[in-house]
Amino acid sequence: MRLSSIVSGLIIAALTALGATAAHAACERGAAAWFDLSTVPMLQAKPMHPLSGLVYDARAGALLGACPERALGALSDVLRGRLAEGSVPRLIVLGEVHDNAVDHALRAALLRSLFATSDTPRPGLVFEHIRADQLAALQSINERITQGVAVPVAEFFEVLDWQNSGWPQQAMFVPLFAAALELRLPIGAGEPARDVVRAISRQGLAALPSDDLLRARLEVPLSPPLQDALLDELEQSHCGLMPKQRFTNMAVAQRYRDATMAEQLLAAAQSQGAAILFAGNGHARIDRGVPSLFGPDGLVATVTSVMLLEVEDGNADPAHYVPRDPNGAAAADFIVFTPRAPREDPCAEMRKQFGKR
Repeated sequence: MRLSSIVSGLIIAALTALGATAAHAACERGAAAWFDLSTVPMLQAKPMHPLSGLVYDARAGALLGACPERALGALSDVLRGRLAEGSVPRLIVLGEVHDNAVDHALRAALLRSLFATSDTPRPGLVFEHIRADQLAALQSINERITQGVAVPVAEFFEVLDWQNSGWPQQAMFVPLFAAALELRLPIGAGEPARDVVRAISRQGLAALPSDDLLRARLEVPLSPPLQDALLDELEQSHCGLMPKQRFTNMAVAQRYRDATMAEQLLAAAQSQGAAILFAGNGHARIDRGVPSLFGPDGLVATVTSVMLLEVEDGNADPAHYVPRDPNGAAAADFIVFTPRAPREDPCAEMRKQFGKR
């Protein structure tokens, strides 16, 4: 067993024994921790799950710190270094659970922390939440950002017609987009046009023109274990109400979305030197998400994957949460643990809709 794993286990044992509140207080009594959690009140709530706000290095099998301030500060230091190093484009993928307000507030604080020093490269930002058919509206926003003109966050949501976007209520996303706008970072659209995604979900690759640049890439299938894992994920996201073989075209649409985000992320990085993608955790997977499209056999860039995962009551083992590829390797570089968002059973309404058919 690696020393880092032993140390991680000792930290978790101490957190569990002390209780999260006591451990957090003990951390605060030590040397000052600089990461600002004042904008993420749910990570200050008491009592707190032992893992909430902590960061796990999935590759090393070790926690980065014993309390949120230290852990998130350490992650910020790592990411700032990743944005600055190397001659090839530097990319970071920050995952999320879409309806978890803590995820968005925490990533906003993380984004601000990256610019605590003036030498951080100014990356381009790409969002899954903005579609290619919204580029005209986005262009006017970016022109004002480039000119140093402030763009109110309320206007940003209005210009992008957020209320009809299908995403959770905009109040959840205000901290994240407010940070991007205040930092005057260029914003890009990561999602393909809605009608294209729908067409692929119904027809598969046949929906794409033969000269589509991404079609040739998608014609190379995933390995059988990865394809099976993707179909399992889609089946689970639809509450097991349809056999996974029915999701074949939807899997193609998922891969098309990943490929589109990868191209937009690389374009932003080629313009700015570095770029950050904000997208769901599935897109952050190293084995079959956006990061999988970069590397020796793909697009050239260095990629760091960070997933924000919700904690489970009674489970304080960080290794338990790490998503893995079919060979057992970690499918993310870092895991940030966040409180579970209150929500209704997402399958209840879906079962009701299927019952009407």
